[in-house]
Amino acid sequence: MKIGFENLAKIVIARQKKEKDTVFIIYGRPRSGKTTLGFKFLIPFLRLKRKQEDSMWKVGNTWKRLFRDHFADSAEDFLKKFKNLPYESFIYIDEGADVLNWHDQLTKEQTDLITLLQKTGEKRIFTIFITPSLSLLNKEILRRAHYMFIIPKEVSGNNNIAYILRNWDDPIRAEEDSFQLSVLKKTLQKSSRIPLEDAILKLETLKGAMKFRPLNKKLYNIYRNYVKLPLLLKSERRTSKKYVSYFKYQRIEHLYQTLLYNLYTKDDKSLAQLERLHIDKFGNNLATKETIKKYLNKISNQIMVDKEIVEGDLLSDDQENEEVEQPKTEDMSIDEIDEDEEE
Repeated sequence: MKIGFENLAKIVIARQKKEKDTVFIIYGRPRSGKTTLGFKFLIPFLRLKRKQEDSMWKVGNTWKRLFRDHFADSAEDFLKKFKNLPYESFIYIDEGADVLNWHDQLTKEQTDLITLLQKTGEKRIFTIFITPSLSLLNKEILRRAHYMFIIPKEVSGNNNIAYILRNWDDPIRAEEDSFQLSVLKKTLQKSSRIPLEDAILKLETLKGAMKFRPLNKKLYNIYRNYVKLPLLLKSERRTSKKYVSYFKYQRIEHLYQTLLYNLYTKDDKSLAQLERLHIDKFGNNLATKETIKKYLNKISNQIMVDKEIVEGDLLSDDQENEEVEQPKTEDMSIDEIDEDEEE
């Protein structure tokens, strides 16, 4: 059975009129088209909302404002935007884009997601949540979702397929095995030869499948420049707080070796004295005399060090934190999407 994107949009709007929220989860491997599929749901929803005279939310005509107000890179980001989110509008959360953030603090992200899903009901929000990993979706999150779309394969050619699962209406079954994911996992564990598509077709929660094509290039470029690129900058800054670059490591290593060499050759410190300097506040010996001796031999053979490292010809902190100018991109009307992109 094939289900159209506009029909799903009508279901979402009908639920909003009944004062209900709707949560879509899109799951698939990297480069499988999850972001594209999310837009395929969003575009007909926006068009129908603009035609809806009694809508509590007046949809704008361009994408830049929508990206700023309705697109979040994490559950935490959404919670910040929720206060100003209009009733019966939407939120688009692409967790895959910020995988470095949630992977290191999974429990916190899961808590934020549960809070998010509790809040979406207050304003009858249509939530599109994209994830590259089922590990982020605990039982509490899954039971609150209404539809799950699984993309089993990477994009091939101009088409891809997503399978539609609808959660149980029965709250007990929804809590015990949302979307029958446990059944799906057990089927796949029985044999590595069972294709994912064949296992999905056996599920009672399966409601159909839908083909989708690549996203309009102009729209994707706007999304990339106003959502993806700023997010990559955030991830790089966050990562830089935990790790140093290879060039900084080289410079730190050079400074350490210089101090060690000077203490041994100019201040006449013995190996035993240098060893004591390598004991941390917990009493752990970080380097033995034998290790220190190896360092000193290495330093002796490398007295002439790269001029770049000595002079510190590396990125300064100011340069590393410098804002990368966003490429200038024209905005785009919601109505500009080609008709053949809607199917």
